[in-house]
Amino acid sequence: MHASRPGICRAYRCAWLGGAFEDGDRPDRLGAVLDLVPRTPEIHLVVRQATVDALDRSSRLREIVATARKSMPVEIRDVEDVLDADRAYRVLYPGGDEHRIEGEHVQVHRSGKLVDERRAPWLERQVRKIVQRWRSARLARWPTHEDRLSQLGLAGDKLPVRRIADRMNVTAKKFGYPSSLLAEYDHWLVLLRPAQVTLGSLVLVCKENASRFGEIGPAASAELHRVTARIETVIGEAFQNDKINYLMLMMVDPDVHFHVLPRYESERTYQGTSFPDTAWPGPPQITAALDVPESVLEALRADLAARFEAD
Repeated sequence: MHASRPGICRAYRCAWLGGAFEDGDRPDRLGAVLDLVPRTPEIHLVVRQATVDALDRSSRLREIVATARKSMPVEIRDVEDVLDADRAYRVLYPGGDEHRIEGEHVQVHRSGKLVDERRAPWLERQVRKIVQRWRSARLARWPTHEDRLSQLGLAGDKLPVRRIADRMNVTAKKFGYPSSLLAEYDHWLVLLRPAQVTLGSLVLVCKENASRFGEIGPAASAELHRVTARIETVIGEAFQNDKINYLMLMMVDPDVHFHVLPRYESERTYQGTSFPDTAWPGPPQITAALDVPESVLEALRADLAARFEAD
C-alpha cells in the first residue's frame, strides 16, 4: 500500500516523523496528524483530526495542544472535505483568544464568549480558493511510485529506491518542506522562503547528506547549473529583478543550501503588498523579514510553483 501511494503522499512527513514529539505520540494513537507549518510571521502547530472529536477523546492530544498554545497559535482542523476552501476550523492563540473560521466569516471568542465577528478580506478569500484548486489539480497529476520507476528505467523492486522522505534533511523541514516546495530536481529542492527578505526569496536545498559544499556529489554539482538557470529565468520573468544574490551560510541550518534573494533597485508590489529592498545596493539583511500576509504568501507560492512546473 505504501509503495503505491502517489509520490506527493510518500514524500510527506508529519511533525512526529520529524522527531518533534515523543515516540508514543504516533498519529494513529493520538487520532490526529500534527504539523509545524510556517505562517507569516510565525510558526503554527496544525492539528488534523482523523475524526471531529479526536481532541475531546485524547487527553494526550489536549496536553500537546495546551503546551504548544503557550508559545504559538494552534490550528484545529479535520480531514473531512480537505479540498473545500470554506470548511470550518479553529485557531487557538496564546493569551486565550480563539478564532472560529468558516469560509469568509471569522468569529473571535475570548473566555468562551463571542466578542467579535468579521469577514475575511476579499483578496484573501479569492486567493484561498485559487490555491485550493491549484493543489487539487497538482495532486491529480502527481505520478505514482510505478510511474517514477518507469521514468527512471527501473522495474519492480529489483533495485532499492530511496524515497525523498527517507533522505530529507532538517534544513528543508526548517524552511517549510513540503508545504513550501516550488520545484524538485534529482538532487535539489527549490523552496519558497517563509520569511521573505525581498520579493521571491527562495531557499535552494541539496537533498544529499552533506554539510559542506565540497561534500556534494558530481551529479549534484552538475545539476546545480540547470537549477540556478531555471531559478533566474522564473524570477526574472515574474518580477524583473535587477540582481540576484546566493548566500551559503550554514551557521544555523547544517545541510548544504543557498538563500536565493532577488534584488531590486526600486520597490516592487505583489498582490497589493509592498516589497521594498531596503538594503539596496548593499548586502541583503537576511534576518529582516518583510511583513507579508499569509494569503499573499500562498498566492506567491502558487504563482512560482506554476511557473517552475511550466519548464
